[in-house]
Amino acid sequence: MKIIANELGVEFKYINASALTSDSSARKYFFEWLIGIALKKKPVVIGIDEVHMLSENLQTSLYTLLSSNEFTHVSKTGVETYKIPEFTFIGATTEPNLINEPFRDRCKNLTLTLEDYSREELKFAYKNLSIEENAINCCINRCRSSIRELTAIVKGVHTSALLSQTKIVTAEMIEEYFSLKKIDAIGLSKKEIELLNIIKNEPSGVISEETLAARLNTNVKILKKDYETYLIKIGFLVIHSRGRSLTEKAKNYLQYGYFDFGDNVTIGSLPSDE
Repeated sequence: MKIIANELGVEFKYINASALTSDSSARKYFFEWLIGIALKKKPVVIGIDEVHMLSENLQTSLYTLLSSNEFTHVSKTGVETYKIPEFTFIGATTEPNLINEPFRDRCKNLTLTLEDYSREELKFAYKNLSIEENAINCCINRCRSSIRELTAIVKGVHTSALLSQTKIVTAEMIEEYFSLKKIDAIGLSKKEIELLNIIKNEPSGVISEETLAARLNTNVKILKKDYETYLIKIGFLVIHSRGRSLTEKAKNYLQYGYFDFGDNVTIGSLPSDE
């Protein structure tokens, strides 16, 4: 959002919708924020993060702003109309299905989907760190193609290097770092590995979400949000009417340590057909 505002050479106004509860004080704060933008009468980028968390009422109240550059607000003196003549609206979300369809329709002129970074792009994060090539690859294998994860790893590795008073980070240091963090060779946490093994050891090969959550000592909401998302993304987990089951890809990883990252990069090996 900031990059777009900088490129356009305009002001940037940002709010995170997760901080806006459904009570009247949140609605009042939201409209005061919008009114402040309108009164400046300057070109602006309006950025709303986690936009799916706006209440249905607040989403509806933005329809006229998105279609005709103005919005109304009921104050103590009556209904007031405000205009924002020139703005770019950006809503960021990981849950587009939770946004009202009329709201989504008003934003269809340009929809961007962020793709995973390539391995070469991820290596750029290490340009200011003295680190062996093998060590960089070990880090990238574990970052889950996420710049957020990668940044955390870079900071952690840098701190380890400072504590070790070493001039260059080696692959051995990286392996020790991830061992202490209990992160495996492809970036899976201890809980994610435990989840896979629970399903693997289930005689039927299928387990319900309630049973799986109970065996992980968590609840279904956390199971879905914190543990299953990445496993589904990398093709390890299948969700169907009877519950959860593992793919061949997951079984090959658990049994042989084999995983294909793409770009001709793999770890482990599958047994030969002989």
